[in-house]
Amino acid sequence: MFARTRLFAVLILFVLSFSLLFGQEIFGENAGGKEVLGVPISFGGFYRIRYYYTSTQGVSPAGPYGEPLVEGGKLSFLLKPQVEIMPSENITIGAYFRLTNIDRSIIWGSPDYFTNILVSPYLRIDYGPLGVDMGYFREHMTELTVMRWDKDDNPPGAGGVEGGCRSCVGLPGEMSFENLEEIDKDIGLEGLRIDVSVPVKSVELDFKSFYARPTKQDELCDVLTRHFICGELGGNYESDVFSGWARVRMMNIQDEQGSCAFSLNPMLWQNVASGDFGFSVYWVKLQAERAWCRTKHRPVDRIGAWKVHEGRALLVRLTAEPQVGPVLLGLDLAKLSLESGYDAEYRAQSYYSGEDGIRATVKGEAKFGKLDLNSAFFYKDVENAVKPLSADTLNIRTLGVNIGGGLEIGNVYISGSVSGSREKSKKVGDVDDEQKRDIYVLELSVKPVTMMTISFNVMYTETDGNIARIFSLMTSVDF
Repeated sequence: MFARTRLFAVLILFVLSFSLLFGQEIFGENAGGKEVLGVPISFGGFYRIRYYYTSTQGVSPAGPYGEPLVEGGKLSFLLKPQVEIMPSENITIGAYFRLTNIDRSIIWGSPDYFTNILVSPYLRIDYGPLGVDMGYFREHMTELTVMRWDKDDNPPGAGGVEGGCRSCVGLPGEMSFENLEEIDKDIGLEGLRIDVSVPVKSVELDFKSFYARPTKQDELCDVLTRHFICGELGGNYESDVFSGWARVRMMNIQDEQGSCAFSLNPMLWQNVASGDFGFSVYWVKLQAERAWCRTKHRPVDRIGAWKVHEGRALLVRLTAEPQVGPVLLGLDLAKLSLESGYDAEYRAQSYYSGEDGIRATVKGEAKFGKLDLNSAFFYKDVENAVKPLSADTLNIRTLGVNIGGGLEIGNVYISGSVSGSREKSKKVGDVDDEQKRDIYVLELSVKPVTMMTISFNVMYTETDGNIARIFSLMTSVDF
């Protein structure tokens, strides 16, 4: 183990030196595309290396996403280069590669549901209004149907934490602080996707359909194969003042019965349907989505009867972004309601079955010459009718705040932020037995060259008296 750690340390020093001395010239803005045998070829991707140390106190300390933590230090790295060639102007052939010492179970599904951890190849064909993806592609639809992470449903946080969530553990593509992937909306799938876009007068009609086979390994089953089929139809209208859209989609998810004789995961069969619409006038936008889900689960032994449940969900959002002098203000108000039977498998992580309530975010950004300032305040108040190991309805309130800024000094950009969130939960009607969960984050970042960021992060989490302190130093290079 010690020898491996020394090897990683040497790798860090080499990569840092290489990036600082030669990175801008080789991978920077002047590199552009290359040609091999007359065929354009391009390179991209990122690598991240982080050392963190965790100090714990209590019986079961948890990380920002509800994952269990142990005391001690760890060095992790993730190298994810991308290579693309264009044999013609309509065809792109490429692949993402992954080299990491992070456990496969942490990376899988967050965001990529890969078949092979080392490489995800793809082929993209664009021919007029028709687009075809074969192999790897990234996709997101709506918060209630297909999305990895909705930062607007979480307290603002530094270092990609985004306030965490109550318990992402056990969900598909579960989140973990150990993962060095970016947090965003997309999930990565492998299969076939077809999209068609046709303008009709002032309206653009879109049709999209995909088929994917996300596979998963667990302790008892070599490979669990899942079939994921989805179709979406919609239209968009845009003008200088007004724009609007409307879309409907249906999807079916089912596990292949013969792919796993016994697994830790119940067999799944699910239908999801949803429709959403919205419009914006100047800097005000209103949107709404209504969704339905019917789920059948079969026990892990594949012998017992299927258990069936279904439910509906509703999300209504009003957002506004007015500009007041040098300050850009942001307001986000939302009403969300998920019935206890609504359990769409690939919805955004923080949306829980049985959740009903409101959330609000107020934020501001300002730029004064080379100085940037920003702040955000978040509040969420929901009642949750479903809680693991309990039949009681909980009232859950979350408050979050983030204050940050950045300063450009020559070619160096220095930024910092402080964030904190507190979540209180208790049984409805009960004045005692309140549970608290706190997350506080301090982050300082330096961008010495265009494509490199070095960040120092201190995180404090406390859940019902269980405390964790995480100190981390990370180097990130995008090329």
